[in-house]
Amino acid sequence: MKTLRENLRLADNMLRSEERDLLTLARMSQRDAFTFYRGADLTGLDLSGQNLKGMNFDKADLRFSNLDAAQYDPGAFNGSVLDKTQKWLKDDFEFYDDDLDKHNNLEILIFIKFRPGLVDGILDWLGVTNASFAKSADVSKNALRKARVGDVVAVDTAKSIVDTARFAIKHTDIDDPEEILERLRQPYLQFLGGGSNAPFFSIPRLQYEELVRLRGQLVEAWGDREGGGGRWRDTPKSLEWHMRPEY
Repeated sequence: MKTLRENLRLADNMLRSEERDLLTLARMSQRDAFTFYRGADLTGLDLSGQNLKGMNFDKADLRFSNLDAAQYDPGAFNGSVLDKTQKWLKDDFEFYDDDLDKHNNLEILIFIKFRPGLVDGILDWLGVTNASFAKSADVSKNALRKARVGDVVAVDTAKSIVDTARFAIKHTDIDDPEEILERLRQPYLQFLGGGSNAPFFSIPRLQYEELVRLRGQLVEAWGDREGGGGRWRDTPKSLEWHMRPEY
């Protein structure tokens, strides 16, 4: 851990520098470039043409900044504060793999989509076939194919794919595994409600957090059937019903 004096020296060097490249400045800080700008005020900056790959801007304020021709990883701006002209920077894949780890599907039934091409990229990087990876992950070959093309899969399937991919990347003799692990640090999952002959629908992060909060309140009030109380597994639609003003 750096001392206060060392941190002040690094900060002073950055402030005195004429450098305007965000990646270079992040590296000057000697901190993790991926998380360095999270929550930062980056309003009104000219970032056009910059290489922003390997960085994540969760909760950073980028309103009125020029990002024309900037290079960035898909999902890097999904948690950012953006103005109306910048909404094209976002997509529906707002969730990280640790969100998947934390989710209890016995409490709220959801489904998962992977960002199309991500799982394909992992298999290509590892040099493995669909069949061999499916066997390692203990999922069906058809389920893995669905994940590869961004079709809907079950939570347990998604968790098995993610866990197997991370283990394989870290324990396979391939060049620079950090490059592909960086891709897995960005949000690449979509949470979905629906199923059981009903159409699937995307659950935005803020809505998901509200569903989790509401279910916690209902369990506190009514108990949890699995734990001997009176609550069962909810769906997003059943919880939305409790959100109605007249409820």
